[in-house]
Parts: sequence; structure tokens; C-alpha cells
Amino acid sequence: MRRRDLCRGALLLVLLAPALLGLAASQPASAPHWALADGFEGVRLQAGIWSARRLLPGSVEIQDRVARGAGQALAITVHPGQDPLGDGSDRAELAEAEAVRLRFGQDVWYGFSMLIAGPIPADGNRIVIGQWHHAGPGSPFVAQRFRDGVFHITVQDGACRLRIAWQAGGAEGNRRGCRVAVERLAELPPSDSGWIDMVYHIRADPGGDGLVEVWANGRKIVRATGAIGYEDMTRQFFKFGPYRDPVAYPTTVYLDNFRRGASYAQVDPARPHSKAR
Repeated sequence: MRRRDLCRGALLLVLLAPALLGLAASQPASAPHWALADGFEGVRLQAGIWSARRLLPGSVEIQDRVARGAGQALAITVHPGQDPLGDGSDRAELAEAEAVRLRFGQDVWYGFSMLIAGPIPADGNRIVIGQWHHAGPGSPFVAQRFRDGVFHITVQDGACRLRIAWQAGGAEGNRRGCRVAVERLAELPPSDSGWIDMVYHIRADPGGDGLVEVWANGRKIVRATGAIGYEDMTRQFFKFGPYRDPVAYPTTVYLDNFRRGASYAQVDPARPHSKAR
């Protein structure tokens, strides 16, 4: 290479150095390539993160009236008779896009802030708001469930569903046939307690090496280990939004500070997002 070309190359590196350093500083040093983050500070859903196939027009809004902190949050509303799948359930769910879904059994952390504006069905009807599903039939292998207004979290191993955590007034229920050991450390916050910061550490494994750890508002709630998930699954993904038995009124929930990563520190929803520019 000639001296003039070397000089030009050196000058180019000097000019680009600040931009390169700024790019490196904007990403956590140990962030995996599959890490995701969305503070909903733009004007539309990020197509590279979300699929809106289970959302009907008018059921989702990025707005600044209700947010976890300064800025914006996502509002999702399910209306009576809103049944995009034709299965008899009211549903308004946002799911991770196909391109960013993980291998089933991937060890992964999720964090997000949620607010349930209600009303939550209190007449025995179920409502699910936030779940980890697999590419196949069956119930989610981890789910945030509400029945009679009581917040609880379940794990599923094939036909066995077990409540591993709940707010005051909840109970474990039937654990017959479940191969899951549970260490409960605290109760979940009530569903009507305002913004709740949730962190999940999940590793599905129907063979017995599964793990689910849950934190709420910075406090560790539960650690469950054992058989979690389904045999012969290949992909997994997160969904958020109300999915319920039909009732005669709308329910609105809010989502903010969503992250997916490889550690608590990377997904902590108490850490604010930068505003989109």
C-alpha cells in the first residue's frame, strides 16, 4: 500500500472513532445478539420485535398519558367479542416476531413494567396477561394468570399445570403429577397495585432441568425447578396482552420498559430507556 493510502486510512479512523465509540457505549458489553429492548418511545410498534397478528384495529396505542416514567408506554385494550382467532375468547395480544423467536429451552431473562387498568374479571372468569408459549398446541409453559382478580403465575409440563406464585388470597391448587420443586419467597403484588416491574429467568426443559425465577418490584418471589415445558418443541416466544373468557366490558393493560437479555441487569425494567430520536 502506498504512503498516501496509509495516511488516508489513518485519517478515516480518526474521523470515525467518536462515532464508533458512541455505538459501542450504547450497547451493554455482554449483550447477546438476541437481546431486545423497547421502551415504546417511537410512533409505531417496532416491526423487528413484534407481531401484531392477534391485534384488531383500535386495540393498541403508543401513548404518553400513562407510562412507567417520563415518556410513553403501550396500551392494549380487549373489547367484548374481540375474537381474532375465532376460538370464542376475547383476545388482544402482542407477540414476539417470528424472526426473533428463540430456540425452545434457551436460557433467557425478560423484564417489563405492566399496569392493569382493569377491570379484571372477578366472577370466576380467567384472564391471562403475559405468557411464554411454544410453536405448537397446548397452554403456555409459563403464564401470568388472574382469576377472581387474584394474580398468580403458572408453569406447565405437558398436562400438568402448577401455580408457583400468587398474591395474598391465592393458593397452590392441585399439583398431582407435577415434577416441579418450588421455593416460594414472597407473595406477588396485588393486580390493582399500579405499575409492577416484572423480571423472569426462564429455561424450559420437560426432561427435568427446567427453571423459572420471578422478581416483582425488585423482590424475588419464587424459584421453580424441574420439568417445565413440552416434548418435541423447537421454538418459544413471549406474548403480552389480555386473553380472557368473554365478558361484557373492555379491559386495558399497559406495557413499558420491555427487555430480553442474558442477566437481571440487562433486563431490569427499573432502568429507564432512552427516548427515540
